[in-house]
Amino acid sequence: MNSARRPFCASLSRSVLTAVLLSMLAVAQLSMPAGAHAQSGRWLWYATGSGWHHAYVLHLAAGPHVTVYARRGTVTPHDARVIADAFSWRIYPTDTATFGLPPGLRSVSIVLLPLGGMTLGYFNEDDIAPNRPGADARHSNRGNFLYIRTPNTMPDPTRLADVGEVAAHELQHLIDFRIRVVDHHWAPEDDWLNEGLSVYAQFANHYFTERDALKIEAAAATPGWQLTNLSSSNSSVLANARAAYGHAGLFVSYLAERFGASIARDIVDNRNTGMEAVSQVLARRHASLASVFSDWGIASLLNRSGRYGYGSLRSVMSATPRYAAAPITGNQLEFGYRRRLIMASWTHQYLDVDSGLPGTLVVHLRGTASRITAAVVLQRPGYASASTVHWLHPDLNGGLVVHLGDFGAFYTRGVIVLADASNSTGQTSFRLDMHVAHASTTGPSHPTPPARNGNSGHAREVTHTK
Repeated sequence: MNSARRPFCASLSRSVLTAVLLSMLAVAQLSMPAGAHAQSGRWLWYATGSGWHHAYVLHLAAGPHVTVYARRGTVTPHDARVIADAFSWRIYPTDTATFGLPPGLRSVSIVLLPLGGMTLGYFNEDDIAPNRPGADARHSNRGNFLYIRTPNTMPDPTRLADVGEVAAHELQHLIDFRIRVVDHHWAPEDDWLNEGLSVYAQFANHYFTERDALKIEAAAATPGWQLTNLSSSNSSVLANARAAYGHAGLFVSYLAERFGASIARDIVDNRNTGMEAVSQVLARRHASLASVFSDWGIASLLNRSGRYGYGSLRSVMSATPRYAAAPITGNQLEFGYRRRLIMASWTHQYLDVDSGLPGTLVVHLRGTASRITAAVVLQRPGYASASTVHWLHPDLNGGLVVHLGDFGAFYTRGVIVLADASNSTGQTSFRLDMHVAHASTTGPSHPTPPARNGNSGHAREVTHTK
């Protein structure tokens, strides 16, 4: 991945209405028959792992907002028509409504080619900005082009759906670049957020393949992967691509499902990049980034409706996060449990706690109030809807603490969810202390936590999930 090529590894607004009107104006048009342009075509540059290639491609099909090209004999007329229709009536309206409709995006050319390697598709920024500093003007095709593998070389049996999914993904990159760089002359979006928006574009268009499931599973298996670590300059991304894309896509999907798809459009149209842009658009919705990032960690565990879940995407976002250690047992809690923990910014960590004899569970993090947010999710096996979320609150010594009465009575299991929602560099080390105190040695069994402090980002209330 480089700066020029981006490979693929609901309230109404002006852009929504514009997209709808464009589709209505085009409703009388049908995809062009394959034979109508059988002899027309053009020369185009395209890239593979072995370098640049110059190829003559035929005009196979067209529809509102799209023209489909391919080399002779590589794509059937039927497949070209299906791709043109899917883009015209589904992908283009959805992506432009979700992310914005830049003035220069009236029509897009999809070029189906044997790309080879692991690349399923890409968008070349130099095609629409060939004269900017550092651009490769020689290989620019000067237009809105998406380069996608031919259907017969796609990895899944649903090969045409694969093409549609890649088109939805790459179209978001094109929209993002046009709005930010071409129209506003802002900095390009951070790689991790740009890819997260494009993964969400796939889901918004109702595409979900086996490869998407693998990304979600990889993200669940690596809660310690830094969300912002997906960068074209990061050599570790290639080895951890599924986890990197999975985390980015899940985070943006969580934002969109919780706050509405308009948040994606607001992120694209924010002059800041990365977490600063996310923080600003959340502030307009009266939410703090630290609090939302912490909530997301619990949503990945519970996947309920509302605040702690993925909304309409719940059915496909189900993957249990990996725990950082073996379950902490009731016997360990009786004698007091201590553990040194290390976290990096924009990561989560999960610890499983089993109950023993009923008592008050005391969870204490020492020296972490400025950087770590933590909650205990109490659960009763077999009663999923009864789960409750209890946030740790600051103590007088710079740590976090919570007392949970009657642990081991109704609630027999707990999960500690830790979040580092800071921009700090490096890692932070802190200590977890836990024990169960019984009635003869404790105060009230049900202490009342303080109210939530929205400014600090530390949620402090008991929240019953729906």
